[in-house]
Amino acid sequence: MRSIVRQGACNRPCRPIAPTFNRGRTMAATAQVVIDKLNDSYEEFHKAFEDQFWATKTGNTEELAKNKTAYENFLGNPENLEAVKKASQEPGLSEEQKKVLSIMERTFKTYIIEDPMAKDLKEKLNTLEAELSAARNDMALGYSDPTAGGEFKKASSVQLRNTMRVEPDEAIRKACYEGVCTIGPFVAERFLGIVKARNKMAKGLGFEDFYDLKKVLFGVLDDLETKTRPIMEDARKALAQSKGEAALEPWNISFTLAGDTEKAMDPYFPFEDAVDVWARTFAALSIKYNGATMTLDL
Repeated sequence: MRSIVRQGACNRPCRPIAPTFNRGRTMAATAQVVIDKLNDSYEEFHKAFEDQFWATKTGNTEELAKNKTAYENFLGNPENLEAVKKASQEPGLSEEQKKVLSIMERTFKTYIIEDPMAKDLKEKLNTLEAELSAARNDMALGYSDPTAGGEFKKASSVQLRNTMRVEPDEAIRKACYEGVCTIGPFVAERFLGIVKARNKMAKGLGFEDFYDLKKVLFGVLDDLETKTRPIMEDARKALAQSKGEAALEPWNISFTLAGDTEKAMDPYFPFEDAVDVWARTFAALSIKYNGATMTLDL
């Protein structure tokens, strides 16, 4: 699980953290107590949220929304920010402690919402997003197989995209693309409700809309898109010149770009060995998962 500054797991009850000063400790040691308590609390809230994320696969949206709200309430609790600020002022801090406290301060500032209406809307958003996720998980996704008289074959979005990349039959690739395209209309109404709630929350905080609230992030993404657009356009032109205009069809692009590379790699990297290769790779990095339970979203 991710944490504010490190990895780990915690199963203890969590509460807002205020710095506790022990006369038997140095000030730097006191700051370390604050750091450790905040990290332990963060890990419990985040682990509960991530664990519950998988519960949406069985439709348990209420618990997911509740855990996400608890997770965000912890991050948005002013008491935690105040604890970090006080710890940052103590003398004798190491450079590592200063760095960690600085990261924590920026993180908590990002999540704090003082307006009560905006807080209520944020909680409502968590519920709407969880319901959308559950609805999407329950969607009967797949494609109509043109080689089997239009028979509908169930397939996840991952399977559909993988098929578009490796299937030599263009008709099947197109059918898989059409299957992926059914996701948009299916989620549209719920997603629009989320967009409206996000904009209402942002306006309550004094912004024009949600985009304005997130303009720093969107500004980075807009700049990235602008700078990489010429590269994308040149690549599309080169692909059309070498493979023909049909290669630019959305169901053909990934297959055409992969070309014979996938076939050449299959004998060396077969999909059925993927989990074993994954485990060996992490083991070589001294990352252990002894006793862990894996949940694969394939």
